[in-house]
Amino acid sequence: MAGVKSWMGQGAGVAAAALMLAGCSHIPFRDAGFYMQRGNQYMSRSRYKDASIEFRKALQQDPHQADAYLGLARADIKAGDAAASYAALREGERVAPRRSDIRLELGQLDLAAKQIEAAEQEAHTVLQAEPRSAAAWQLLGASLLAQKQGAAAEKAFAQLAQLQPRDASTQVNLAVVQIGQGQRAQGEASLRTAIAADPHFVAAYLNLAKLQGLERQPAAAAQTYQQGIEANPKAIELYLAQANGLYADNQTSGAEAVLTALRQRDGDDPAAALALGQFYRRLGQPRRAVAELEHGRQLAPDNRDVQHALVNAYLQAGQTPQAQALIHAILHEAPRDVAARVAEARIAASEGHSDAAVAELRQVIGDDPESAAGHFALAQVYASSGSFSLAQAEFAQARTQAPDDGAILLAAARFELSQQNLQSANTTASRLAQLEPNSAAAQMTLGEVRLAQGQVPAAMAQFQLAKKLAPQDPVVYQRLATVDMATGQAAAAARDLETAMRVNPHDDPALAQLADVWMQQKQPAAAQRRVAAYLAANPGDGHAHEILGAVLDKEGNRGGAEAEFTHAIQLEPALVVSYLQLGRTYQEENRNSEALAVYQKALALRPKFPPLATLIGNLYLQAGDMANARRYFQQALDADPDFGVAAGNLAWVYLHTGQNVDMALSLAQRAKQELPAVDSIDDTLALAYYKKGIYADALPLLRSCIAKEPAVPEYRYHLGLALAASGNRTEARAQFQQALQLKLQGADAQQANVWLAKLK
Repeated sequence: MAGVKSWMGQGAGVAAAALMLAGCSHIPFRDAGFYMQRGNQYMSRSRYKDASIEFRKALQQDPHQADAYLGLARADIKAGDAAASYAALREGERVAPRRSDIRLELGQLDLAAKQIEAAEQEAHTVLQAEPRSAAAWQLLGASLLAQKQGAAAEKAFAQLAQLQPRDASTQVNLAVVQIGQGQRAQGEASLRTAIAADPHFVAAYLNLAKLQGLERQPAAAAQTYQQGIEANPKAIELYLAQANGLYADNQTSGAEAVLTALRQRDGDDPAAALALGQFYRRLGQPRRAVAELEHGRQLAPDNRDVQHALVNAYLQAGQTPQAQALIHAILHEAPRDVAARVAEARIAASEGHSDAAVAELRQVIGDDPESAAGHFALAQVYASSGSFSLAQAEFAQARTQAPDDGAILLAAARFELSQQNLQSANTTASRLAQLEPNSAAAQMTLGEVRLAQGQVPAAMAQFQLAKKLAPQDPVVYQRLATVDMATGQAAAAARDLETAMRVNPHDDPALAQLADVWMQQKQPAAAQRRVAAYLAANPGDGHAHEILGAVLDKEGNRGGAEAEFTHAIQLEPALVVSYLQLGRTYQEENRNSEALAVYQKALALRPKFPPLATLIGNLYLQAGDMANARRYFQQALDADPDFGVAAGNLAWVYLHTGQNVDMALSLAQRAKQELPAVDSIDDTLALAYYKKGIYADALPLLRSCIAKEPAVPEYRYHLGLALAASGNRTEARAQFQQALQLKLQGADAQQANVWLAKLK
């Protein structure tokens, strides 16, 4: 305004004011159409949050503007706010119930949110008004397919194909349903129709080649891939799919030829380098992945996807310094980069700094509560540090944010399996195998679950499939050996494990499993010879010394075992199992102070591993050091509040030191909830009830303990206390007498005699 006045002169102030008012007079009269236009402009420039604001302004002007609700929904979904998008579509449907476009987009959101029946209903509603709506038939078919109504879904997609006979995607959808129904010939015909309709529709070639692979027609599949590549020379996924199929058939040279052709064609394309790098990572060849991704970074130094993939490849290849340097560079340019921060936290956790990792990941999640990567990484840190209940909660959050992410499903299934949650593990592993049928890791995990469920033939089928998919993966042969042993085929198990070690000559897990096979066959000398032979070639392998120590320990050679465990720790100071084995050896020789020192070193490596902290607490308890026992039991509970053994033991400490009976009762109740069938927990809970004067609750617990373990004098002593307090003097006296006859010790024995004197 000052600028207007400056060039007009002193006498023109009124005129200037009039001009300014005239120029601004239209502002109060901006209508919904104005804001709609601005919203659409922002959408075209991918400024989705700004577009959302403009569409909301339009609705303030006209709350019945259906197009504004639709625009708002599209802006919000692009901005990542599915809930707001859903709300906008619901309101749009309310004000314009006959708008099929709103109903169809609402149905798509219902489908994505697993509200399948609601999606189906939206499709039916649209079809009642518009029977030839291709989008409605598409939604209906997808909804029926999600409900496993294959026959009905096929009819819907067939109707769609009649409406759009030259639409390749429609034909592919129909083919997928037909193949799922077992109608492979019809499915192949639909896929060929799709290719004829659009030779550039890559999904048609991929599905047709996959079908031909299932039909064991490798020559036909190769021809389909070649046809697809000729029509779509830039379709990287065709090269990779063909190479993957060749690897699965153990045709390594053919697969490499396909990948070489891709490099020659797209050697200057960072997208090709990224795809190749990710391909080699999935194959378990991280060094080759690094080479491809470093080439991609040279081509596109600022490509964030390439940078993130390279960080992961560095970590997979064990090149931590290179990963850290790249993470530092990424965070210098983008301090809030989630992937880089998550990778940094993973490195911290791998180096034993789990608290720092947890703090960073919590900050990541605080900045972005819907970060699946953040929740996933936090779950893994909790799991590796022994905080199992917290890990389970974070896995659930990660799966909520990314329900079909293969890496999350794989880790979650393995975690549930480790916790013996077999039903949940089976559901997760089955979903993973369905989503990634060509993943050897997915098939192996499902096989492990089947084996844990006692379904040995089904497990063997899964492992054989994994072997076909990844013949160079040593883990496949380890799993096959596990099934061999479960079916009593020790010789076959040994052969499979020797194959694993030929595939990977430094495969310590296979060596350990092979030693176990010989030990189970009562051939300890053979086990010792095999491990010794490995060590002759690999003297610096600490884990192998640990394996030899375990063999010697089982043979009763404690001196030799101690020497091997000690040597293992000297070579690899982070071998927690060697500390635990050495500590157990010391315990068996009643060298408890040395065992305690070793266990504490192990705990320094795994400070949040509840079983180890509890073990140390028990050693202090045996030594009568209640203060240190309490400290370590509390450390275990800090790591995992639901660790029942630590809760029960800490309750016992409180009860026997006369401290905080209320806390003791709470801890004992928690322990009982986690370990409902453990007699010692029942005894501790009963003693807490006795201390609180709740005798009626104490008595049945103690009677149950005695019924299961009649020779434990402490149970009878505690029952005597509860009986005496509740007025049953005769039975109380009998229990005190039996406790003394069973050699009740220490202060309890003295008190039992005092009670007998009182009860005469």
